[in-house]
Amino acid sequence: MGEQRLLAPWFPLEFGGRALGQIEAVMVLNALGMVSVVDTLYVTSLQVVGNVLLDHASAQLQQEFLPELASGRLSASVLYSEKGAGSDLLGIRTRGEKADSDGWLVSGEKCWSARTPLASHALCAFQTEKSPSNPYSGFTLGLIDLSDPGVALQEEPTLSDEAFYRVSLDKVLIPSARMVGGTGEAWPIISSSISYERTGMDYLTRATRWLDSADGFVDTNRLQRLRDRIAAAYFLAYRTADEVDRGGRDDRDAALVKLVASELAQESAYLIAEAGLAAHPAILEAPGLTISAGPSEMLVDMIANQIPESAVGGTL
Repeated sequence: MGEQRLLAPWFPLEFGGRALGQIEAVMVLNALGMVSVVDTLYVTSLQVVGNVLLDHASAQLQQEFLPELASGRLSASVLYSEKGAGSDLLGIRTRGEKADSDGWLVSGEKCWSARTPLASHALCAFQTEKSPSNPYSGFTLGLIDLSDPGVALQEEPTLSDEAFYRVSLDKVLIPSARMVGGTGEAWPIISSSISYERTGMDYLTRATRWLDSADGFVDTNRLQRLRDRIAAAYFLAYRTADEVDRGGRDDRDAALVKLVASELAQESAYLIAEAGLAAHPAILEAPGLTISAGPSEMLVDMIANQIPESAVGGTL
């Protein structure tokens, strides 16, 4: 797919893409998901890291990494979450100290990182100097080389079939050339980059495949009603992608897509559990579907806080 420029069709031609749009990106995710291709590494490498570099990195960093990501020769992970800083990344405690030569020495511990052993680099969020009066200050982003001797991975226990890793960082050097955004000014990039992965397709393709496997075990009417709602959610996902192509990314719309799609996937998994298919992988995945990439409660709050007062007839 990389050779055919299909892994990142929205990338510019010079970076290995086809200069297309978000609609085509969602189509790729849909195609991969429907044939059960593991999507997490693809999402982190291209949807998150690739888009962050595309929107915010220096020309040098873009030229170094984007063609490699688009070709599939290089994969990347994301190191944002920590114990105590999962959904609320303001709690990040990983620190960076100025290196004597160039760049930053980063130390701390990240967790719930998926597919990290398969990645060569990771986009890491850490703290530098923080202003007491501004909780959003001091956040910095950079690309870490995961082969650095200061990086250690440890698999964490999970109910899911997909492993998660704790990533320990001990004075890992990030050269200035590998920094993304200004020092201490990366909070807007960090907070908005999460919406890149909220296309909904990873959840909707799961739900579609799971319900297909439930044919003959579940009441036909219940199955069809759920399939109809999933079809409507597909329309919402494609409409949101089209709006991105027309006018830019809206974090609220991405939150709505993720909320609807993950709730439907979880409902599909619970329907399979009711049918007695105890060994089905959906049952193991179900609890985490409405937590990863933003828990449902947080997404509802994000969506509600952006509803205009005029739409509800008064002050929220």
